[in-house]
Order: sequence, then C-alpha cells, then structure tokens
Amino acid sequence: MKETAVLAIDLQNAIMEGPIHNREVFTDNVKGILETARKRNYSVFMVQHAEKKGSDLEPGTEGWKIYSQFLSKDSEPVIHKEYPDSFYKTDLDMILKSEGIKSLVLCGLMTEYCVDTTVRSAFAHGYKILLAGDGHSTFNRENIGAEQMISLVNSITSEWFGEVKDSKNIMKLLDDKKFD
Repeated sequence: MKETAVLAIDLQNAIMEGPIHNREVFTDNVKGILETARKRNYSVFMVQHAEKKGSDLEPGTEGWKIYSQFLSKDSEPVIHKEYPDSFYKTDLDMILKSEGIKSLVLCGLMTEYCVDTTVRSAFAHGYKILLAGDGHSTFNRENIGAEQMISLVNSITSEWFGEVKDSKNIMKLLDDKKFD
C-alpha cells in the first residue's frame, strides 16, 4: 500500500478563469504531477471549495466544477469543503488515515488561502508535507504580487512545515516510486 497521496486543491473553473499568475506553466506543472501520480497508482484527492448561493463557487454551477484539464478518466475521491482548510469540517483526515496515507504532495489554488492553510493543517494532523513550489498559484493583490506571495508561502513551508520541490522533481520522485 502506498503511503503517499496527492492533494489537488480547488482546481475549479471559476478560479482558473481568474488572473492566475503563470497560468500556463502552473497548469502544465499540476497536470504533470497528477498524470505521473495516476500512472504510478498514487491516490489523488481533488478538493473542491463551495461558497454560498449566487457566488462563482456555488455548488452545481459551472464555476464550481473541477477544471477539465485536471480531471481523470477514472473516478477519484473529491473532498468538499467550505473553508480554506481542507481538513476543517471534512472527512479528509479520516479518509487519508483509513488508506494508510502518511505523506502528502500538495498543489493547487489559491496560494495564500487554501494551499497555505491546508499545508499548515496537514502538518498539524501529522502528515509529512511536500509542496509543489511551482504547482500552486494565486492572483496579484493590491499590496503584494502573486510571485511574492508564492515565494513567501514556499519559504515558510520549507522553514516550518515540510519540503518544497519543483514539479519536475516531484514527478521524478513519483515516477521512481521514491516515496513509499
């Protein structure tokens, strides 16, 4: 049984349609990680954020759906959440533990919200963390650019919560089965 899984956070249409920093590179990096993990039979969990009625992420709307380029032809577990923390008020921890998962490769959107919060929560839940440093993204903000935010989260993650590697190195580790 593999002890590592990939957690792909909020890769949804409404967010992908926004001004994502380095959209094409980000998309290719995440697709590469997901394809490699699937090819090598690592568990992949999609996390899907929901917001209130009338929002872009209202459940059942086009914006809420997972971006088609990230979907597998096979069925994969989807964790539905309403908060930035993928563990908070979800069954994620129980599901991961029931599958014997001890390590998580994380990628997705938005860097400063759901990715950062989930990294910290996963650490607090006892998981070994590997963040795809070029596999998470966000938008520019009024007071800080997306590139700075990504760099900041990568730095804090590597100092406190786990490892940060680029997608090519993660794909190599997955492909070489170096995790389990």
